[in-house]
Amino acid sequence: MAKYNLIGRQKEIEELERLYSSNKSEFLAIYGRRRVGKSYLIDEVYGENMAFSAVGVYFKKEDRSDLRCRQEQLAHFYESLLQYGMSVETPMPNSWREAFRLLRQLLENCGKRRKVVFLDELPWLAGPQSSELIAELGFFWNSWACKQRNIILVVCGSATSWMLDNVIREYGGLYSRLTMKMQLHPFTLGECEQYYKDRDFHFSRYEIALAYMALGGIPYYNRLIDAEKTVKEIEEKVMALLELVDIKEKAFAYPSQLSGGQKQRVAIARALANEPNILLCDEATSALDPQTTSSILKLLKKLNETLGLTIVVITHEMNVVKELCHKVAVMNKGVLIEEGNIFDVFSAPKNQITKDFIDTTSNVSKIYSLVEEKDELTKIKPNECIVRLRYKKGNVVEPMVSHISRVYNVDINIIFANVEVVDESHLGGLVVIMHELEKDGIKKSILFLQEKNIDVEVILDARNID
Repeated sequence: MAKYNLIGRQKEIEELERLYSSNKSEFLAIYGRRRVGKSYLIDEVYGENMAFSAVGVYFKKEDRSDLRCRQEQLAHFYESLLQYGMSVETPMPNSWREAFRLLRQLLENCGKRRKVVFLDELPWLAGPQSSELIAELGFFWNSWACKQRNIILVVCGSATSWMLDNVIREYGGLYSRLTMKMQLHPFTLGECEQYYKDRDFHFSRYEIALAYMALGGIPYYNRLIDAEKTVKEIEEKVMALLELVDIKEKAFAYPSQLSGGQKQRVAIARALANEPNILLCDEATSALDPQTTSSILKLLKKLNETLGLTIVVITHEMNVVKELCHKVAVMNKGVLIEEGNIFDVFSAPKNQITKDFIDTTSNVSKIYSLVEEKDELTKIKPNECIVRLRYKKGNVVEPMVSHISRVYNVDINIIFANVEVVDESHLGGLVVIMHELEKDGIKKSILFLQEKNIDVEVILDARNID
C-alpha cells in the first residue's frame, strides 16, 4: 500500500486503491458529516491522477434563486475546466448538458491513462433545482464514461440527506449507476490515539478520552490542537472562551440544543480561539430576531473594548452599523462610494445610496412616502410648510422648537421625531408642520436654525411667497 499522509482510514484507502486497480470505469459516492476529511481522503489517494476536479459553491438561503445559483455554479465549473487544460477560447457553458460535453472533450484529450474525475460538494453544485445536474451527470456516465473503462467518477457531499435522497438510496437518480458507496465517519477513539501519537502529542489515556469527547473524533478539529499544550490547558482555554461569550453553561450541550443566538456565540468563540487581531463578521445577525441581534451586538462591542480587537462587519443592516461601528464604508456594485467616521456619515451622507440606507433606520423618513401618497397627515393650509430638521451633537438637547415658536411667532406641530446615540454622540431629527402667524416667521425660523448648525429641508410649502 502506498504511503499517504493519513491517520486511520485503512479500510477506505484499500477500497479506493481497489477501484483504481479495477479494469473498468467506477462510479463512487462518498458522503458523511462535515469536517470528517472526505475531500482530503480523495485528494490524498487520487491526487496525482486527478484529471478534473470541481467544487460546488455555497449560497445563503436568501441568495439561492434558481437562475443565479445555476449560473454561478456553471461559471465555477467552467473555471475548473480551464484550470485543467481546456482552451480559453472555449465559450462558457449555458447548461449542465454543455458543461458535461466540455468535460468529455477535456478527458478525451488526456490519453488512455486511468483518470479520476472528482465533483466535490455535489449538493451545492446541483443547486435548488438539482434534477438537471443529476440527469446530465447520469447521461454523462451512461453514454460515455462507463464505456471508457479508465474513468473513476467520484461525487462527494456533506449534505447527507440530499446525498441519500438524490444519489444513494434506491429512488435516487444515480442509484443504479453507482459502483460503490462510502460513508465516512469521524475517527474512532483508537484512531484519535494513533493521530496524537504520530504527531508527538504527549497525552495520557485520560486526556485522549477528554479530547475525544470534546472534539467528537472530527479530524478537522483534532488538527487544530496545539502539541505544546496539555488537554487540561486546552479545556481551560475553551471554557474561558465560552465564559467570554457568556455561554459557559452550554459547554456540554449538543448543537441541536442551542438557539440561533447561542450558536452564533459558539461561532464567535471558535473564531477567537486562534487569538486573531481582526475578527470578520459577515452578516452575523441576519438570521436572528431583534432581541438576539441586540445581545450579539453588545457582545461584539464588549470584545472590541476588552480585547482591543478590531472587528470588521459586513452587513446590509444599517442599525447594526449604527449600534456597533466607529467607521463605515459603503459599497455599491463592488465600488466604494462613501466612507468616514460613523457619525459624520450618518449625520451628513453625501451619496444618495448611503442616504437611502440610513433612512431605513428611522421613521422620520416616512414623511416622503406620505407626501407622495397625499396622506391626510400631510395636508397643509396656507402659510404652512412641512420641514425636516436634522440635529447634530450638542444642539440635540437645546430647546430650539420652543425658542422659534416664542421669538418668531410660529406654531409648530411635530409629526415625527427621533433622537439616537451614534458612536457616543447624539443625532436627532424632527419632521414638523410650521404655521406662521406673522409675515416671514418661517423664513426667520429657518435662518435661525441654520445658524445653529441644524440642517433644514423644506419638504412641502404652502406659504404665499412673493
